[in-house]
Amino acid sequence: MKKYLKQNLRTILYILVPLLIISIFSTYVVASAEKHNNPLWADPGNALWWWLITISTIGYGDMVPTTYLGRFFGSFVVLSGVVFFGTVVSELGILLKVTSQKEHLGLKKIKDKDHIIILGDNPLLSSLTSNIRKIDENKKITVVTHHLESRPYEDISFVKVILDIMKPL
Repeated sequence: MKKYLKQNLRTILYILVPLLIISIFSTYVVASAEKHNNPLWADPGNALWWWLITISTIGYGDMVPTTYLGRFFGSFVVLSGVVFFGTVVSELGILLKVTSQKEHLGLKKIKDKDHIIILGDNPLLSSLTSNIRKIDENKKITVVTHHLESRPYEDISFVKVILDIMKPL
């Protein structure tokens, strides 16, 4: 997860930080343009409330820009919110997918304690794991092998050993 965040942090920052700056600047312009028409906009706390509700795409409608300038810059806040939360949700989805795939393919680090490690796999793996479950149904089991392509059973951990047989000693 740390590696993924490091790799994508620059991309996230190049998108999210400018969006936040644009939306905050736009909110300032909206509040400045609207404070003469509506006294609610004169209070910086209310403008901050409007920014938060608008960028989060909730939009209660309790404060609405009425001037053309306010509506123009308000649209930047709305669009920034859609892109901001779309980016955050998609990045979280990708992160969850990568983590799930690593676990399924046996590439995720296992940090279990007090577990049973089975080295290699064979036709008796199923009966071996079921016998272990009969003795202790909560016992964590990890299979370490280079033969399997994916996790054989959902209730056990799996580590894929990658052998590089072409590499000289």
